[in-house]
Amino acid sequence: MKKIIYAFTIFAMTLLTTACEQNASQKDAEAEKNLAPGQSLGIASVTNLRDVGGYKTLDGKTVTRGLAFRSNELNPISPDDMKKIAALGLKNDYDLRTVAEAKAMPDELPQGVEYTLLNVLADAPKSSPAMLEELVRDPKEANIKLGDGRIDSMFMIGYREFITLPSAKSSFSELFLSLASAEKTPALFHCTTGKDRTGW
Repeated sequence: MKKIIYAFTIFAMTLLTTACEQNASQKDAEAEKNLAPGQSLGIASVTNLRDVGGYKTLDGKTVTRGLAFRSNELNPISPDDMKKIAALGLKNDYDLRTVAEAKAMPDELPQGVEYTLLNVLADAPKSSPAMLEELVRDPKEANIKLGDGRIDSMFMIGYREFITLPSAKSSFSELFLSLASAEKTPALFHCTTGKDRTGW
């Protein structure tokens, strides 16, 4: 009799835990639907993670949510946030960073997500957006190299490279064709901060 009660207790607890997890996932999905387009999903480890959907088109339709996500780098990610990212059901992760950036902070991904490095700035001798993070670690050096409006020039060069570099053209082409494929979505694309290469 004790074994039956014990087995029933374990079974009931398993059912309750599963129901709670499903309820939490449903609440997360409902909360995401209520977010304004472009609003952060509120995942603390990946603060710039956003759904690309939700925007109204010129013909009155709405861009579908839950298919394409943009973010900053995916490292480090807390265990709780990894569960939230796993709940997005991602199939692919497209990393727009340089090889050096990706090696320094490799993506941490839920199991089963395919990783693709699309090095947008591979053909740039000294890529402006990619160099910026390293440069700002030394405020004096950053002020010398970026002060007096030089940062504006640096970003203009970098943004032009997004459409002129062969590596940028091939990387963005692969990204957009992949995002248009139902077999490859839901998918996420990102760079370091999630605003320059990702924003473009």
